[in-house]
Amino acid sequence: MLLSAGTAAAADAFAALNGAWTGKGSARFAEGGSEALSCTARYAGHGSNLTLLVRCASASAHIHLTSSLNSKGGVVSGGWSESAFGLSGMAQGSISGPRIALRISGGATGELTLTVAGDRHTLALKTESSALKGVDVSLIKR
Repeated sequence: MLLSAGTAAAADAFAALNGAWTGKGSARFAEGGSEALSCTARYAGHGSNLTLLVRCASASAHIHLTSSLNSKGGVVSGGWSESAFGLSGMAQGSISGPRIALRISGGATGELTLTVAGDRHTLALKTESSALKGVDVSLIKR
């Protein structure tokens, strides 16, 4: 069976994310403050499907980001939620090499970007309409 270039890229990026990760980063809040985060992440899936669970904690906040994604022909879509801030909705975007770029909608609008390079991975969440304005995390595969 032959895979399209977009499907093959998704399979490669999804496979590279599979497993457990740990790292640090920061969260930005609507009132203007920011806090350091300690995070763990777990990704599972195969082929064109990926499930993610990212848990972060700061001095005063917890972040629990989950998503279930599917890729078809280079288009990535699925659902997402952040339970500590009560946010959820849909995610849609694209995959290009090791980078998954998603536009999120629902309880907040914004962007979620995942980039993987070997045993290192970054996650960037930016929201436009929430008490949680953004999360930037650098992770290392365990």
